[in-house]
Amino acid sequence: MKISANLAEEIVEDMKRRAEEQGISMTELLRQALATQKFLQEEQDRGTKLILQRAGENDRELVGTPNHYRTGRSRGR
Repeated sequence: MKISANLAEEIVEDMKRRAEEQGISMTELLRQALATQKFLQEEQDRGTKLILQRAGENDRELVGTPNHYRTGRSRGR
């Protein structure tokens, strides 16, 4: 099915750059982004805590819905 969307120019340019860097189409980039959002939402619905860890930094916990994440320092790590 074909759909259309109105996106800001900077978002489209970022999508083009990311797709080119990964050697995939913008359509595939969008599919992957939607699949990631779906996975994150399903995991959050199951009560999973989602953690990001950067080298040399403290863990960061993602809190909220996938569309409205905010970060906060996790405790006890």
